[in-house]
Amino acid sequence: MVVGVADVPVEESLTRYSCCETPFSSVVFSVHLRRKPLYYVISLLVPSILFSVLTLLSLTLQPGCSERIGLGLYAIIIIIINEEINVAFSQKNFKDT
Repeated sequence: MVVGVADVPVEESLTRYSCCETPFSSVVFSVHLRRKPLYYVISLLVPSILFSVLTLLSLTLQPGCSERIGLGLYAIIIIIINEEINVAFSQKNFKDT
């Protein structure tokens, strides 16, 4: 799960109105959520670094080299596979909740 519940404070208050003898109570729940950073590291930071390294590596190859195109395609395939894994991981976690 990407988000976890950090704290749930509860506040109760009694309010007296001039029209009624009995007080009215109200309860306020505040849910504090905390994001888990590992998901963002895996889904955003790692693919960006991999793509940057592969792009810089392909720029060091000679322009006429056919391996330069293959390396660029390899980088694109890595990004697509990573996105598919992230979608599958998110759907699995969504079904678990």
